[in-house]
Amino acid sequence: MTMVRKGDVIELPVLDTAEEDACMGRLPEGMVVFVRGAVMPGDTVRAVVTKIKKNYLEARLETVLVPSPDRVAPVCAHYGICGGCKWQHVAYPRQAAFKQKLVQDALQRIGGFDEVVVAPPRAATAPYHYRNKVDFTFSNERFILEEELGIAPEQRATSPPTSRAGCWSRRAAFSSPIRARPIPPLPMKASCATWWSGMPGSPASAWST
Repeated sequence: MTMVRKGDVIELPVLDTAEEDACMGRLPEGMVVFVRGAVMPGDTVRAVVTKIKKNYLEARLETVLVPSPDRVAPVCAHYGICGGCKWQHVAYPRQAAFKQKLVQDALQRIGGFDEVVVAPPRAATAPYHYRNKVDFTFSNERFILEEELGIAPEQRATSPPTSRAGCWSRRAAFSSPIRARPIPPLPMKASCATWWSGMPGSPASAWST
């Protein structure tokens, strides 16, 4: 078997779905590789090795060399950055088949059940705008993209990320565009008591600075 090192670039076909947002492929020598990123079974990809284990490798997608016939263009401009959606690059009928298989594999491999029959998922009438709850993270610092991690702060773009199209997974009633705006920082010397005392109806006397 060819010696593989962390950071090496490998090419392989993606054969199956796997746990934790990864897909599984094999090198020509038979070594299993779990690839993370917007990959799917049927792709042939170029990936960077990120971790080496005794019986398998972990890798990060670099380029899709040959796309699967079921690959589609994601509708969201922030797909792959936001993290809220994981299968937008997969045609919806194939998504349902993947989810059915994930449940069946979990029952057989983890649960130890034999000859499990999992019914096909009930397809949604519309694959977008279905969520009625979303969580956001806010900061007075600009969001840093993965490709910017090795760039000096003064060389990064200064404008904050802006979403002009709203969120494709939220319900239509809650999908108005989102614009990032600065959040005033809390003074370093301010204590919980100082902050709490400014709240209407706060029991300021119960706190000490």
